[in-house]
Amino acid sequence: MNLRRTLSRARWMILALLGAGFVGVMLLARTATDWLWFDSLGYSELFVRPILWRLGVGVGAFILSLLFLYSNLRFTRESVVQALSRFQDRFPPALGRRWVGRALLVVSAVIAFLNASALAGFWERIAFGIHGGSFGAADPVFARDIGFYVFTLPMWDVLRTLGTSLFALTALLCGAVYVAAGGAEWRGLSIRLETKARVHLSLLVAGLFAFKALDYYLKGFELVYSTRGAIYDAAYTDVHAVLPVLRILTVVAALLAILAIINALRPLMRWLLIGTATLLVLSFGLGGIYPGFIQEFVVRPNELEKELPYVRHHIQMTRQAFGLDGAVTRTIDATDEPTPGVISENPWLHQSVRLWDWRPLIDTFGQIQSLRPYYDFIEVDVDRYWIDGAYRQVMISPRELTSAKLQNQSWVNLHTQYTHGYGVVVSPVNEVSPRGLPNFLVSDIPPRARTYELTVSRPEIYYGEQESDYVIVRTQRPEFDYPRGDENATTFYEGDGGVQLSNYVRKLLFAARFATTRILFSNDITPESRVMFRRQIVERVATLAPFLRLDGDPYIVVADGRLYWMIDAYTTSDRYPYARPLSDWGNYARNAVKVVVDAYHGAVDFYVADPEPVVAALSRVYPGTFKPIDQMPESLRTHVRYPEDLFLAQATVLTRYHMQDPQVFYNQEDVWDLPREIYEQSEIGLQPYYITTRLPGESGEEFVIMLPYTPVGKANMVAWLAARIDGEKYGELLLYSLSKQEIAFGPMQFEAQVNQDTEISSQLTLWGQQGSRVIRGNLIIIPVGTSFMYVEPLFLQAEQGRMPELKRVIVGLGSRIVMRESFADALSALVGEGGVVTTPAPQDPLSAGEASPEVGGTVDMAEVRSLAKRAGDLFDEARRHAAAGAWSEYGQTLAELSETLEALEGSIE
Repeated sequence: MNLRRTLSRARWMILALLGAGFVGVMLLARTATDWLWFDSLGYSELFVRPILWRLGVGVGAFILSLLFLYSNLRFTRESVVQALSRFQDRFPPALGRRWVGRALLVVSAVIAFLNASALAGFWERIAFGIHGGSFGAADPVFARDIGFYVFTLPMWDVLRTLGTSLFALTALLCGAVYVAAGGAEWRGLSIRLETKARVHLSLLVAGLFAFKALDYYLKGFELVYSTRGAIYDAAYTDVHAVLPVLRILTVVAALLAILAIINALRPLMRWLLIGTATLLVLSFGLGGIYPGFIQEFVVRPNELEKELPYVRHHIQMTRQAFGLDGAVTRTIDATDEPTPGVISENPWLHQSVRLWDWRPLIDTFGQIQSLRPYYDFIEVDVDRYWIDGAYRQVMISPRELTSAKLQNQSWVNLHTQYTHGYGVVVSPVNEVSPRGLPNFLVSDIPPRARTYELTVSRPEIYYGEQESDYVIVRTQRPEFDYPRGDENATTFYEGDGGVQLSNYVRKLLFAARFATTRILFSNDITPESRVMFRRQIVERVATLAPFLRLDGDPYIVVADGRLYWMIDAYTTSDRYPYARPLSDWGNYARNAVKVVVDAYHGAVDFYVADPEPVVAALSRVYPGTFKPIDQMPESLRTHVRYPEDLFLAQATVLTRYHMQDPQVFYNQEDVWDLPREIYEQSEIGLQPYYITTRLPGESGEEFVIMLPYTPVGKANMVAWLAARIDGEKYGELLLYSLSKQEIAFGPMQFEAQVNQDTEISSQLTLWGQQGSRVIRGNLIIIPVGTSFMYVEPLFLQAEQGRMPELKRVIVGLGSRIVMRESFADALSALVGEGGVVTTPAPQDPLSAGEASPEVGGTVDMAEVRSLAKRAGDLFDEARRHAAAGAWSEYGQTLAELSETLEALEGSIE
């Protein structure tokens, strides 16, 4: 029986050891492969520094805590022995001393370890407290540099908490020992202590009171985050009631610390108890009742008068915190009707107005440019390029690989064969074919570019927005590159991305990390093979730099024939004084860093676009991580955008903080709201939009992001915000406030106009009844002269299909609204000015197959439309043959398509 029990215990012990060993191996593998990953990217410092800081803070706190605890507990060793002797008549004193000394060391070590572990979790506060710098601006009440609140105050708060907990716990332990040893007893309202106990505990209590004094002192500065008054900051009651009380309590606590030290030399226990009681009464009385009295009977009856100076501080600091203090406000007089010649005076409208909405366009791209089921278009972005000497705004989207859509989900296919996406598609924002499809500047596989500036010589996308698993490249088995007829083109990776599997140990570590033995036993994997993981770019950057907040809209850029991802990164804080927090942002935000990720190599570069104090502190904590923006290649710098997330956050703050007059702000007389629009058939929030336009008062066209405002509870447009992006004007914010004497339609008022127009609404109803889904696209409001132009594209999508076609454009100007097949036709119908109908240069047969009616010379449009429609039908037929593998029919159709396009070209010459 005993043997069976012993064997059973042994079996469970072996299983436990195996389980612990497995967990240990997995943890080791993950840590080791993480190190290899960081090192392969050249950012080993980002892996090591947090560990060193955490260890440094933890070890330092452990040593200090251990020395403090053990020295104090060791001082009570005789009392511990005496206490044990009181409860154990036969306790051997000599043995007790040896055992007690070791026990006290163990207790001290355990408590010190717990204390140090907790403090190590706040290492970033310590690091920023040490390396934080100045903001170059002071708060308006305490005249402290902003850096004190953002960097220093959080560190002191952590140290105060550590010191208080250490002294309190030590005092409790030592006090319990002295009571157990009989060295302390109550006598009425006082405590009688033996001299040794009195001296020891008095010094500990003195330390507690000193840290309490520090606590009261620091709480005075914390008032800059108060929500007691009408605003988020130190208001009248905080400054004139709470702060004086805290200063009094600071002095009282400091005096009690001194009194406790005197008590160690001369018994003053009764006075110490009276002083402690006084501190408690003052804390609960003055700390709660007095400020409440002031707020209720002094401030509220005269709130406007009392709070006005603090409201001014609050507005100023909130605008500073979100980078709005430099925003320029301009008032413009908008007229209901456009001035004569408004279109001819703004010829840029024909080239710059964005007709394509990315939401239906992504489906269109997916239908005509995915080419294979395993390719996907995840997102469409707006950017601008110099094309043939012209500044053109384009829609661009990468063709990414979705391995989950592979028919054969074998390990070889998922991890060594289908490894990357391929190329991008690019189309102008304003060009539409007669069939309602985009005209492509870049399309197909391999990528075909209509212009040299968009030529892509390295189209492979190993790193993208799509969620992706690990892949192993440069194996003996060639990778799938792209589909080519009835065969597939293959390739071998030539870059330096990923971690090289140069030896068996590395293969073993990655096999453990990914829980597969195939890495160990695959004959295709050689010492030259490289494993790529964390290929999703946001995860990739967030792992490297968790201290940065990343924008939600990475975008791809064609530069020097290569593909790069650009991600905007923010430095944020919730410690900026007097500034109201914004949900999910804290109360301070800057677009300090531009991150570039190479889509082929996976290299990550951090460029400092705004050398503000937080990123400067990060540069000192993580030296060598950040580069100045001047080192970014010029081909990439021309594609830097003002980020949408930050712009929307600033626009949200400005809904209230455009009111800079304290009295107006206090009364909330002019609160704005972010507008809404109709998308498809639903009402949604209008998102900021990128557009090339000419800003009022400016001489040339430029790329900006903008958003209109409406008053709260009303639908008319009251203002609009624009952020400039091009050249040296990058980052300038312009707030255009409309004259209150004129009424400009807001987005929902224009949408109501569309619904009320009998011709438009009847056409929309008719389309809906014919089995088509009507998609009302992104509404864009464009300042044109002294008026506003409203442009809303209409897309039709068959109920059974997913290829929206842009069929109509609704344009409003002044009090008129029209719907036409093209933007040029709509302009002509609106103002009667000669919009010249032109066509683009001939394009590759497989790029779109159709010419644009938006751009060329005067032509027989009936013939053009007929030939273009025929070309489009042939193109669709060719695609169907290709999908079915009917290559003979595909060739015949392609030949006919070529003849049709030649006829089309001849008709426009």
